[in-house]
Amino acid sequence: MIGNGNGGRRRLSVKTPKSSQYLLGDGGGKTSWCFEASSGFKIIVTCFAVFTVAVTTALIIEIVYGDPEVVPHGVVSTDNQHCSEIGAEILKKGGSGVDAAIAAFFCLCVYQPYSVSPAGGGYMLIHQHGVNGKTTLFNFREVTPSRLTKEQLKEPGTRRGEGGLWVGTSGLMKGLRQAHEMFGKLQWADLVTPSVTLARYGVPLDRIHAREVLARKDVPSSQLFADFQKSYDLGKHFINENLAETLNQLVIVGPQVFWNGSVGEDIIQSVKRAGGVMELQDLADYKVEEMAPLEESFWGHKIVTSGGESAGAGMLSALGSFVAEEFPSLSWSQLIQSLNVALLEVSLSGDSENKTNPQSKKGDTLIQELFDLSEPTGSAISVMAVKEQYVSFVSGLNSLFGAQVASEKGGFFLNSAMSNFFLFDDSDAPNNFGPTKHPLSFLAPVLAYSPNRPCYKRLVLGSSDFQASVQVLLHSLYLNESISDSVEEPRIYIGSDGNIYGEEGFEYKDLIDLRKKPTPYPSVNLLFKYEDTAKGHSDTRGGGSAYRF
Repeated sequence: MIGNGNGGRRRLSVKTPKSSQYLLGDGGGKTSWCFEASSGFKIIVTCFAVFTVAVTTALIIEIVYGDPEVVPHGVVSTDNQHCSEIGAEILKKGGSGVDAAIAAFFCLCVYQPYSVSPAGGGYMLIHQHGVNGKTTLFNFREVTPSRLTKEQLKEPGTRRGEGGLWVGTSGLMKGLRQAHEMFGKLQWADLVTPSVTLARYGVPLDRIHAREVLARKDVPSSQLFADFQKSYDLGKHFINENLAETLNQLVIVGPQVFWNGSVGEDIIQSVKRAGGVMELQDLADYKVEEMAPLEESFWGHKIVTSGGESAGAGMLSALGSFVAEEFPSLSWSQLIQSLNVALLEVSLSGDSENKTNPQSKKGDTLIQELFDLSEPTGSAISVMAVKEQYVSFVSGLNSLFGAQVASEKGGFFLNSAMSNFFLFDDSDAPNNFGPTKHPLSFLAPVLAYSPNRPCYKRLVLGSSDFQASVQVLLHSLYLNESISDSVEEPRIYIGSDGNIYGEEGFEYKDLIDLRKKPTPYPSVNLLFKYEDTAKGHSDTRGGGSAYRF
């Protein structure tokens, strides 16, 4: 627990990890030749030596590259229990961590169409902990359509985040294809097929989470939303035949149907009917970026996350404020200060090589502009696979129901990514609107491990709001709490209006101005591994659960 002020501080508990020593003998004694061998005996010895070398070589190859003899463990954590199970089943069938993450994602598109969509954006972080230690980061955040201008977004009567103009060019399907081509083991169709069945025959809605979503004022007027609302009102399974057909096209044709096929064509028609200017060529021209991840060391662990226009740099700044000041404990005032530092860093981030303090705008102006952006929405998928492959995949529509525009034939909502640009008339801020740019994102995939102690604590997590990830990391690594406590501890946020918001149940006298945060709350899905024991915890805020085999 976090203390209140100075009186209720929790001291940092220092725990010494178990050390494992592996002793290799030198074979013991020496071989003595007591007689002169005949030529026949020499042949036998030679053959035996060759046979021994061959068997030893085969065993080494099997140990390094073959399937493990001990039953392998894998864990998948998402915002939906069934989606976690689907991901784990993929691992059981010999799939990679990337395979499992992709399969779980398509499942979430069925269960949570208001926050996850094949026409959204995101980031995937992959770490080969048990092979070569290499980390790969894919950026498939949406980009500006070629014909979109800042003036169009600033026209009188335009409501920020609603309508076709605010839909960004999605590269999510291209990103998943590239990740699968590099790291996948199973066939693409094997990853999509389970969700085709779910969409066609219907899924039960999470009553609590769906009620929170439907209670929001900004809901779209579309047939897809009407079907979702009706399923909730009648307590029936949510059937999405159009999404089932879209997913079936992904099985038969492949991901290219989203930029060179019928699904992509319907996306463009839907955008234009809602006043947008996106073209099919925009989808075809999208380029997935393979980026160098950001890395910083805290409390004996290397924290790895995304940079660029994502919130990764802000998250590391928040964690760094504790290390720099050498705080022996954590109080609410310290946490609020660190989140403010993080928000300033995020306001200076963007899809630009000029990551410096803008000369034309002050920091407080940028933060105020940051508060005008969409409230973070999305979902996180965390995977620990066989041979220590770790995957953190965060994606979303940018806001609930995205731009309030649906691809009715496709059975999914379209993103509102363009609402996360700054719209200054004259500014060198990295996040200012520009052609073919990624807008700012509050998403950030996260990995944590100890380079010098590879079998010590390893964490995989993600969230739609980096502020939630910061607090989970502090509880887990800084205060050394259990994974369940680290995830379920109440959290606070700096809201879109600059005020401090707390989750329900907060009663802290030292936070006089604390306001109640609207639901649904951002969730954090965390996986933890120590030595050979892996555990997972899906945030109850998201309604899911982790699945392990």
